[in-house]
Amino acid sequence: MITSAKIRRLAIDGDSDRLLEAVLKNGRPLPMEARLRCAGPDGADSVALALGLQRAIELNIALTEDCGVVLQLLLDHERESGGFGGACANAAAIRALSMALQTPGFREDTRERVLNAIDRASHALFCTTEAWRGAAALRVEDELDAALVVWQLHDESDLRALLGLDALEARLIGAKETSEAAIAVLSGLRGVSRVRAAA
Repeated sequence: MITSAKIRRLAIDGDSDRLLEAVLKNGRPLPMEARLRCAGPDGADSVALALGLQRAIELNIALTEDCGVVLQLLLDHERESGGFGGACANAAAIRALSMALQTPGFREDTRERVLNAIDRASHALFCTTEAWRGAAALRVEDELDAALVVWQLHDESDLRALLGLDALEARLIGAKETSEAAIAVLSGLRGVSRVRAAA
């Protein structure tokens, strides 16, 4: 059983592997390949903190002290160049920060910093998805990132439009060569299946 106190403790300890594993086991099932991508070198700490913050907010339905600590740690992981790492890290951070903004108990003195972090992460993600949309076909190493981005931002309507996520998702589902891992990540969103992917 995961609690916001456990999430906070793992976040403070900097134990991103255990934090990520605990959160993914608790209502965020992902295939092994996707779990390994989340734990990869390009932003694993940020992914763990972002998913941890998301789960802590869900558990409390308010921005408690535990959530506030994890939020601060996530903000501290923003890179000088903007963003939180790779595509998955940026998408997870955007979702977590957006959830925090909309949660009762959010501290107004952090609003500007959170909004700026969302803006920079969105820009970093836009640059990545632009490259994906411009290519004739998604590169194999990018389709899982694309699926993870769609998974994290599927209900962020403004960002879906800005990043062209509807087209990106349709392309992933429609492509015959899309990996099983990418399809599995998308399957929890709208009942996507391999049959639909082949259609």
